[in-house]
Amino acid sequence: MPVAPEANELLSRSPLALVIALLLDQQVTLEKAFGGPLDLVQRLGHEPSAAELAEFDPDRLAAIFSERPALHRYPKAMAARVQDLARLIVDQYDGDAARLWETAGSGAELLQRVAALPGFGAQKAQIFVALLGKQLGVRPEGWREAAGPYGGEGTRLSVADITDAESLAEVRSYKQALKAAAKAAAPPAQPGRPARRRGSRPGSLGSHSLHSCVRYVPGRYGVVATVGPMGSIEAFIDRLPKAELHLHLVGSASVPTVLELARRHPDGTVPRSAVRPGYRIHAV
Repeated sequence: MPVAPEANELLSRSPLALVIALLLDQQVTLEKAFGGPLDLVQRLGHEPSAAELAEFDPDRLAAIFSERPALHRYPKAMAARVQDLARLIVDQYDGDAARLWETAGSGAELLQRVAALPGFGAQKAQIFVALLGKQLGVRPEGWREAAGPYGGEGTRLSVADITDAESLAEVRSYKQALKAAAKAAAPPAQPGRPARRRGSRPGSLGSHSLHSCVRYVPGRYGVVATVGPMGSIEAFIDRLPKAELHLHLVGSASVPTVLELARRHPDGTVPRSAVRPGYRIHAV
């Protein structure tokens, strides 16, 4: 990985550090994400176990993530996510992150396990399966099929394909091409209508309105939840007390629920079936 040798050494020998790095790999550079586990170790003064992170004081962990320079673009949210990840590893894999893949009987089972991790949507789960197969030799039957396009031999699509400076440049070139294509396909702004600032809408609370982050709209498959960009959601949540957030929702939907919808469905369209019973996220 394009990080310091000490960071690469940690990622190579610590399954927990590797999983945390993949978790951090969103809306930050590869260097930031994959250097994050080492930064966390240095701030703690030792290498933490999953059990330690699971039991860590949440406010203190958030403060550690927020120390300048912050470990992530959204340090508070990512601290909570890392703790959720650690708790799952403790509860389901006896605190050993390696058991996540060492005990998987097939590629399909491995993909299912990874996709169940906090912060791992369908695409990231496939990338992680590809990384395990291509770089760590974790190759249960059907792993390439489970990894989808990222499991192909000789591809340069994701972090799973990065082994040196040349492959890093090829992966970055591919991602830049995707962004350029998406930008070119975006509909042009209507003339005479100034663009509204993200997070604002007529009659709302502007950037503090949950309506700009989560709302129900009619969709092809019935009613779907539309989730705004991850950054706007997290920035909104950081500024809004939890009690006030609940006033904007029907039922008992929690902040992690909103974030999980955004993580698992980055395109913004969430099938109603994906919203677990009891959450019932509705805009008031």
